[in-house]
Amino acid sequence: VEKRVNDLSKDATMLHTERDRKVRELSEAVMGLRSKAAEEQQMREHNSREVKELYEMVSSLRGKDGRDRTEERVENEYLTRKIRSLEEAIAANEQRDRRERMDDQYFKNKLEELETRVGTVFAMVETKMSEAHRQMLTLA
Repeated sequence: VEKRVNDLSKDATMLHTERDRKVRELSEAVMGLRSKAAEEQQMREHNSREVKELYEMVSSLRGKDGRDRTEERVENEYLTRKIRSLEEAIAANEQRDRRERMDDQYFKNKLEELETRVGTVFAMVETKMSEAHRQMLTLA
């Protein structure tokens, strides 16, 4: 009887240990499922927010009359870029024109300076020629 009691006690201990192990495994599985459920809930909330944002974007692309404005916006953006490009080209042309006018003025001033010098030289040459002519007449 004692041996039987000891055997039953060992069996009971083994069953308790097995039960405790199973309880731990099940608890871990439940915790894993809860964690997975929480992650899935977060994903659903994230997806819901994303869908709402996309819906708002689509709504913003439509006018009050419900027509799609995407094409108009793309065209407006293209035209805005084109206008900006033309404005930059105009500014570059104006700057080039200013430089050319400054260059023209510089060369005009240089030409006037040279004309003045040439006039002065001619006047000196005339004076010298007149003087030389008088000396020749005096000597003759």
